[in-house]
Amino acid sequence: MGEIIIEDLEQLENYARETMNWRLINVIRKFKNSENIDERILALASIIRSLRRKGVFYTGHFLRHCLLYLFEEREVEK
Repeated sequence: MGEIIIEDLEQLENYARETMNWRLINVIRKFKNSENIDERILALASIIRSLRRKGVFYTGHFLRHCLLYLFEEREVEK
């Protein structure tokens, strides 16, 4: 398998499903669905750690996408 570069959240979800990485799937679910901003931040950190351990690269676009997702959701909660 060639080098994998994650560019957005949807691609990450597809990667997790294709590799049947249930832990990553659950962390993504927590990131997307948690009502608590702290839990979402910790989930994002766990996602990044998991990708690094697997040798999967991610782009700045991916990080911006995730951070925007966090803060857009946060605005809705107010």
